[in-house]
Parts: sequence; structure tokens; C-alpha cells
Amino acid sequence: MRAAALSLAETTLLDALDWARRATLRRVGRLPGVATARRRREVRLTAVATLSIGAAFALAVLATSPVLALSPLLFGIPHVASDLRYLVVRRAAGGPAPHARRPMLALLAVTAVAGAAGASSMALGAAGAAVLVAGLSVPAKPAARALFVALVAAAALGGARRPDAAALVVAQGHNVVAIALAAYLVKDKLRAGWIPALALGAGMLALGLGACDGLLGRGPIASFAGGAWQDALATVAPTGSGPTVARRFVALFAFAQSIHYAAWLRLVPDAERASERPPSFRRSFDLLAADFGRPAALATVALSLALPAIACLSLDGARRAYLNVALFHGFLEIAVVSALVLGSRRREPSQ
Repeated sequence: MRAAALSLAETTLLDALDWARRATLRRVGRLPGVATARRRREVRLTAVATLSIGAAFALAVLATSPVLALSPLLFGIPHVASDLRYLVVRRAAGGPAPHARRPMLALLAVTAVAGAAGASSMALGAAGAAVLVAGLSVPAKPAARALFVALVAAAALGGARRPDAAALVVAQGHNVVAIALAAYLVKDKLRAGWIPALALGAGMLALGLGACDGLLGRGPIASFAGGAWQDALATVAPTGSGPTVARRFVALFAFAQSIHYAAWLRLVPDAERASERPPSFRRSFDLLAADFGRPAALATVALSLALPAIACLSLDGARRAYLNVALFHGFLEIAVVSALVLGSRRREPSQ
């Protein structure tokens, strides 16, 4: 009975979404730009990337607090699932060796549990070990491996001595790593990758150099989700920085976080699909179930819907709980990047 109810709910939801999709396409699908984007993936990816960066910039400037509060609740679980799907399940070429994936994931699971329990030292220790396991699993020159171990050890020691600085680097840096990793995965599918790259650089310079200072944290919308703003000030801005500099760091984080979500929810899945055309919602779910298994796919959808519902009871509580548990996914991205970089420096075969 329960399985039948789940199947009925799944079918009803997917049918409703696909009906809305068809109705929208009947109205706008024949417009030249939309029709071209649907047929040609390289055009679509470039357009989506550029528009996403523009929207992220506008939201980071004009609605920083709402973006900080709502984005993790609406997009956090789907984007973590996308990380696991494209970096682990599909085993991106050049990533951690197959024999290292289970211990890496076990350590990251410890990170998630420790993060949920508030044991930050244990979470960071397990995360650092996961990065080491991933990086050392690929063939590389001895000097590169030694340098990698030294860098991880230095980061761990520095984090233990200055946890505030470590939190700042992890929070700001994981968005940069995620965007760079997504760019690496889609680079061969973009038609004009310099366009979104230029938009990204321009947005970061505008925020970092103060071109938008007059708008940051101002206006009635800034009063929404004040808890998210205060949490961000304590985490993603340097300790002791003045209010103007702190607002810039918070806006930069909100900007990069939005691009991070867009990259892993839209660009990477589109680039990784075999089909040139965007699939229906039904087809998208079938592909997710093929990768994760149907029970895990249903659980992913259920959790993605449950978190915003829980946030209706406690916005800040739900957001903080998600961020604590999801700490592991940033280190998953760092682990994969470590394997990619070290793997690219592998020992040349003897002549």
C-alpha cells in the first residue's frame, strides 16, 4: 500500500511538472533564441551560465540576506546529490581511484555526522583524511605527493590553531573550488566559455572593489533573514574587518554560492547527458533513479521537499542544520580536485 501511494504521488508530481513544461514550451518554444538553445547544447550552456551569473550578481547585491537564507534550503540537498552523482557515482575521469572511493566516502560520512553533532574538530579531521586518501590514490611523482601531504598537514595545523580563519577559507574557498570543478567538467561543451568567465570576473571585481557598496545590506529587503546575515558575517568575513569590508565579503559569498548551485544543478547535468535536448521531468527522474537506484532517488526528492517545509517552522534552525550536515560535500569537491591535479602530474612512462 505504501509503495503504491509513493508511486501515485511520484506519477502525479512528474505529470504535473511535465504538463507545465509542455504548456510553457508551446508558448515560448518557437521563439528563435529558445528554439536554438533547445536544439544546440553548447549555445544553451553558454546562455544559461551567463544568465545565471547575471542573476546571481543582482541577487547578491539587492537581496543578500534572502539569498543566504533561502538558497541552501531550496537548492542545498539537490546540489549535494548532484555532487555525489557526477563526482562519485559516475566516477569522473581523472578523479580518485576506484579503490579509494569507499574509504573516502566513509571518512566524509564521519564528517557529516560530526558536523551534525557540532564536533567541528572531528569533522575537519575526517575531512582532511578523506582529501589525503583521494589525492594519494592516483599515480603522481614523489615530489608532488610529498608536497600534497605537506599542504594538507599545514592546512590541518593552521585550522587547529586558527579555527576562525579555517572557517573563512573553507566557506569562501569551497565555492571557488566547486565553480572551477564544474567549469572543468563542462569546458568542452561550451561554445564561448569566455563570455561567462568574463561575467564572473566582472562581478567579483565589482563586489570586491566596492562598486556596489551603496546597495549592500540596504533597504527593507535586507531586514529579512537577519540570522543568515549575522551568521555569514561571523563566518565568511575576516575577523576584525570593518562593516564595509565585511559586507563585501558576505556579498561575494552569496554571489559565488548562487553560481555554485546553478553550475551543479543545471550546467553539469546538462553537459553530462547523452542527449542534446533537455529531457522531461519524467526522463530526468528516470536518469536519477538509474544512477542512484529508485529508493535513493525518491529519498533525494523527498528530502529536497522536506527541508523547505521544516524551514517554515524554523528558518535559521533548518538552514544551520543543513549547513552542518552538508559540510562534507565541500571536502568531496576538494578531494576530487586534489586527485585531478595530482593525476595530471603523474610520472611519465620510462623510455
